[in-house]
Amino acid sequence: MILANYFKVPTINDLLLINSNVKLVLFDIDGTLVDTEHEHALAVIDVLKSQGNKSFNDQEVMNIVYGCPDPYSYEVLKQKFSLSLPINDFLEQKHLALEKILEQTKTKDNPVLAEIKHLVDSIKNHTLGITQAVVTASERKTAQAVLSTNFNGMFKQFFGREDTLLSKPFPDPYLNAFKVMSDSVGPFKKEEVLLVEDSPYGLASGISSGFPVLKASWYTKKSLR
Repeated sequence: MILANYFKVPTINDLLLINSNVKLVLFDIDGTLVDTEHEHALAVIDVLKSQGNKSFNDQEVMNIVYGCPDPYSYEVLKQKFSLSLPINDFLEQKHLALEKILEQTKTKDNPVLAEIKHLVDSIKNHTLGITQAVVTASERKTAQAVLSTNFNGMFKQFFGREDTLLSKPFPDPYLNAFKVMSDSVGPFKKEEVLLVEDSPYGLASGISSGFPVLKASWYTKKSLR
């Protein structure tokens, strides 16, 4: 169930107002912690161009990639643009392109990201001992690249697409993270969890998992031009 939709980054006190029982916060990455949907789209465009594909425009790719796990967007790209790369090669090339883009953009100031970092730090140091982790539909190495660039050392635990057989929009990623975190630093009850998500796939995953959800609307969809 979506408890609230925030267009500004909440404070730790806001989270406690949304769910006074919260002891475990699970964050999505792309579009929630970091506004990387743009960078993911640019990486996909680089891959398409490297294959000599010119039958697309940048915004069209953005519309396909936004909030969509790579395996699903790959199938759309494959059919729409006759992408001939096997999926593992596509994922590897996209990851390498994304690493370069993140390196180029990591020094850019982002006031919303600064607020997110403050929230993450507030949770980490709160007297109630709230635990936090990351749950993403990206591959672990891609998630690690994004987290290292923007949150170096701030998250002790994160879960990637390889950690479950089914990824978002299925509930498995959040159910798995809940079990692992509950066994390692819990135990936690379902009502003590708060998920923070932004995309339709992520929100569907969160809602179907049965945990309370905060919708993150503080990053807006950008044009690539």
